[in-house]
Amino acid sequence: MNYNRKHCNKNKYYNPDYHTMTSKVYFAPFKAKKNSENLAGMVTRLFEKAGFDNCISENDLTAIKVHFGETGNTTFISPVYVRKVVDSVKKAGGNPFLTDANTLYFGTRSNAVDHHNTAILHGFVPAVMGAPVVIADGLIGKDGIEVEVNLKHFDKVTLASACVNANSLMIVSHFKGHMVGGIGGAIKNLGMGFGTRAGKQQMHSDLNPVVDPVMCIGCGKCIKWCPKGAITLTDGKAYIGPGNMLWMRRMPYYMRPKGH
Repeated sequence: MNYNRKHCNKNKYYNPDYHTMTSKVYFAPFKAKKNSENLAGMVTRLFEKAGFDNCISENDLTAIKVHFGETGNTTFISPVYVRKVVDSVKKAGGNPFLTDANTLYFGTRSNAVDHHNTAILHGFVPAVMGAPVVIADGLIGKDGIEVEVNLKHFDKVTLASACVNANSLMIVSHFKGHMVGGIGGAIKNLGMGFGTRAGKQQMHSDLNPVVDPVMCIGCGKCIKWCPKGAITLTDGKAYIGPGNMLWMRRMPYYMRPKGH
């Protein structure tokens, strides 16, 4: 998935009515027909076949949006493949950097220091990648720019500044199941991934956690797991006060109390 401020005008595949067209999808087989073929090489071929080189102008600051993975996670896209994208962007004349925004939930990517260290741990270092890592929304997720969109749910959104200021943007995503969206892929990786902490909170604002008193058995496990002490036990049932809603929204779903 690629985006350029010039809307890829010199790309033969570009059409101003792109939103009404079916996207072209390319697949690369695992099977190699000759010794010179491999999966990493196929990334380069896919880049060229899709015409992404025509979407990048000379000296573009090109953001390559990736997911560096939480510590202990192994399902992020290998740096070996991402390096091929970096090389292809450079060949097209761009000046690439790897980027992602900080998470809203508490983990190893919730601030730029931990985020950088996690990226390094998983192999995303300049010596390997040929490009630097830039955390898109700054040290603590507050480096954002308000953008007017005038869409169904929001008139304005707050996006990470590195996303807004980049000349061109490429999304490199892995697909996975998602409890709310069904499937999380390139669109979610861009839409949610490039929101600042305020932007992510805005998108999660309708997910107000409540306790179902019928389902709650009063075991107290949710109290133990809540990182901010936002849950109390009242009359034998878990209770979340109105002032604690913000912290609950930031909790990963696997930590939500039973009945949420």
